[in-house]
Amino acid sequence: MDDFANKLRQSLQASPVTKPAYYVLRTLKRSAGELLAFGRSLLFVGIRIIPLILTHRRRPVMFWRRLGAGDIICTFPAAQRLKTRHPDAVFIYNCNPEFFKMPLLAGVASVVVSTDIKPLKKYWSFLFAAIYEFEWGSDGKNYYVSDEFPIEAFCRQHGVPPTRDHPEVKLPEDLARRAANRLAGSLKKDGGPLIVFHTGPTWLIREWPHESWCLLIGRLQSAGLTNIVQVGASRNAFLGELKTNPIPGVISLVDRLSLEETIGTISQARLLIGIDSGLLHMAAWVKTPFVGIWGPTSPQLRFSENCRQSPVVSTVPCQGCHHRLPCLHWINGCQNNIACMKEISVERVFDVCLQELEKSK
Repeated sequence: MDDFANKLRQSLQASPVTKPAYYVLRTLKRSAGELLAFGRSLLFVGIRIIPLILTHRRRPVMFWRRLGAGDIICTFPAAQRLKTRHPDAVFIYNCNPEFFKMPLLAGVASVVVSTDIKPLKKYWSFLFAAIYEFEWGSDGKNYYVSDEFPIEAFCRQHGVPPTRDHPEVKLPEDLARRAANRLAGSLKKDGGPLIVFHTGPTWLIREWPHESWCLLIGRLQSAGLTNIVQVGASRNAFLGELKTNPIPGVISLVDRLSLEETIGTISQARLLIGIDSGLLHMAAWVKTPFVGIWGPTSPQLRFSENCRQSPVVSTVPCQGCHHRLPCLHWINGCQNNIACMKEISVERVFDVCLQELEKSK
């Protein structure tokens, strides 16, 4: 379909008869898009921003990061430092609706919204004391190489003292209680400490094979560790609905927890086991030890040495390809058939999990 559309576009542009009409229609389409974006931003400003200004008698400050949970958590140290520049301001965090609770839990904003940042900056920036965009990797016009540490990059981007450490969040007591109540009827007194694990779904290149997960859980259960809970959701915020395969013999809370309940459950755990995803950042946020399984990405470029992590990193030569430029794998697939994740053995992960459980007693 894309090839057909490109060929049709090229033929319309090349023909002396249709070329003027093509450019007129393209201009009209762009103008209509601009008008629609302006209208939506006007409605947003009228409903959300003007009332804030009238109520607080000062212009608000907006933080913006649209991507996943881990990315958003990584902006919090910079956001907290930026807040000191605007005493008594109202702070807004602009992100995907799936992640609304996190800026509120972190205390970086009292208002959370989801709207297009471009028309706000183009037409309405005068209504804000500041708009801070957090860009990293291949985002936007300010290109950062992909081997830069995200928390540090977000700080440096806006000229605040840099750090590599994840922030620490103090969860509300009722959230921790809700998480404990969710688990109370499922855990066994003689089943060992609570272990939480996350298999995805996410980009295929980050996932550990399902068979490996099943074998790992079996090994842990054979070692007397039966209080094992699977968390996550079958819907990815950016990839949509994805199939998830059940892991036998575990307590499955997949699709049964809200985002904040997931964070609360991780905070109750002795250990989180997972692939590179936002849940590892949640564990770092609530200071729960975690074992990450790493192939295309590298733990030392995601978490500081102060994190309570025990990474299991692939040993293939192409490991860490995500941090090399150009990055070729992410959406288009892997030319090495995701050898990095398939190479990681169950024995290695199992041994590291036991070592981490022993350290965290």
